[in-house]
Amino acid sequence: MYVKDVFRSPNELEVLARKIDFRKVKVDSYFVGGEDDTLMPWEGCYHACQVFRGRHEFVLSPSGHLQSLLRPPNVANTYYFANRDTTLRAEEWRRTATKCDGSWWRDWERWFHENSGSMKASPARLGSSTYPPLMPAPGTYVFE
Repeated sequence: MYVKDVFRSPNELEVLARKIDFRKVKVDSYFVGGEDDTLMPWEGCYHACQVFRGRHEFVLSPSGHLQSLLRPPNVANTYYFANRDTTLRAEEWRRTATKCDGSWWRDWERWFHENSGSMKASPARLGSSTYPPLMPAPGTYVFE
């Protein structure tokens, strides 16, 4: 995926004999980047906001690869950067971003609720006449 640059190059990825053009994918997304992430530089993560169609938000955590994601909401002296304008170039986004106190997880929770549909009742039974359940949960694989 990396060598073929599949997110920017149409039809470079093939799944089950179907070519994928990620430029046609439309999904609302919340992206998190790490300012000190050497494995996935934040500018590349931010670029996904321009590649995929949909409504996006991007936040920047001031840590490295794992620490950026594992920022529990109750850790003291935690902050992140936010800027809802994801049409900007990465440098401009960072320059105009606002420093926010706390963990980005609270902001993600807000975004999640704003972008989720209404609650639905769980189905009375699993499966359907076309796709009946194969066996009761948890399935046999857990015992293998």
